[in-house]
Amino acid sequence: MVCAIDAEILLQNTTLCEEPKYPCLKIGSQTGEALVRVSISTQQLEDMDELREKLKLLSLLDTSLNVMELENGELAMVAAGEVHLQKCIKDLNDLGLVDLDVSEPIVPFMETVIEDATLSAQQIIEQETECRIRDALHIKLRVVPLGDAVVEVLVKNAALISAIRRGEADQEEVNEFQKKLVSICTETLPTLKGSWWYRKPKEFIETMIEKIWAFGPERARANLLFNNVQNYDQDLVWRKTELGVRRYGQGLVAGFELFCNAGPLCNEIMHGTAVIVEEWAVDVEDGAIGGQMMTAMKATCAAAAKKLSLRLVAAMYKCTVTTASGALGKVHAVLSQRKSKVGCVFTVYALVAARPQSQCTSGSAWFSRRSIIKQFRPIKSSPKSKKNRF
Repeated sequence: MVCAIDAEILLQNTTLCEEPKYPCLKIGSQTGEALVRVSISTQQLEDMDELREKLKLLSLLDTSLNVMELENGELAMVAAGEVHLQKCIKDLNDLGLVDLDVSEPIVPFMETVIEDATLSAQQIIEQETECRIRDALHIKLRVVPLGDAVVEVLVKNAALISAIRRGEADQEEVNEFQKKLVSICTETLPTLKGSWWYRKPKEFIETMIEKIWAFGPERARANLLFNNVQNYDQDLVWRKTELGVRRYGQGLVAGFELFCNAGPLCNEIMHGTAVIVEEWAVDVEDGAIGGQMMTAMKATCAAAAKKLSLRLVAAMYKCTVTTASGALGKVHAVLSQRKSKVGCVFTVYALVAARPQSQCTSGSAWFSRRSIIKQFRPIKSSPKSKKNRF
């Protein structure tokens, strides 16, 4: 019997095993990413260290809670929803922290570009954007959308992409990821009508995947930078090479990352966007151009993105409500007020053994309503739910 564990670092869902480097057991389920973020602080400055320790303890006990320290030094809590957030605040109060200042929930948004089926082939060609600074710098590029399937692959492999950027990824895993990405891209990108990818041959897309110059930064992994410059020697992102890199090339990559972190619509992070560099030239004898490359690249990407259809990507909640037929109308009313996309209704014949803590009787008809709710504002569904008694 294990009574206590003395450890300096104890991660969530830790597995005790006599064999070293044994994979941890996956306890619980992760159905979605935490979306409701608030900044939290104490009214007394000397209590901040205690708050930091209590938040660390709470994050170990509650695997759905994320705690982070922002760049400005503030502590932030990221909860699964406002009901979960209120529960976490109550737990902090029970731990002795009463005088807390909690900000209003910060609703996350992202920016993206989408294909426009009404555009002609000539209009898509004219979406190229050029930047010239005197005779010292010339950049020609275009911004194109990525399909949902490609974005899904990038999001699922965010940890591997981070390892690739650090140069610590296993080559076998990288090769498998590359094959998967090539398969998805060759299957879905040529079907994006109204985009630059439309009807591109399979061999061309395979070559473009090989020319990936960089992935998106930490907060915006689902973005890609392609280097489509002819006869350009570059470091391949897929494997470690000794190829020479043109001077100032890293400045373009840094400008791409700045663009991904602050989009042209409302300075939110970009999502599902690709930047394809067609041409670039720089006068290496101009000493002032080195400090202008990042801002020039960011401005060129933003100008190219404005030539496409820009959209905001809102956070979504997947909600399943099980209720009796008498309260079904109230469920519809509350969900419609939240502008949710409601799925089908189906009857569930509940059994006492299946729901021992409920007041269901054998053979009673219950209805389950599935919906997708946009988080365009703080949800605060708990008071409304209690008021309507469902």
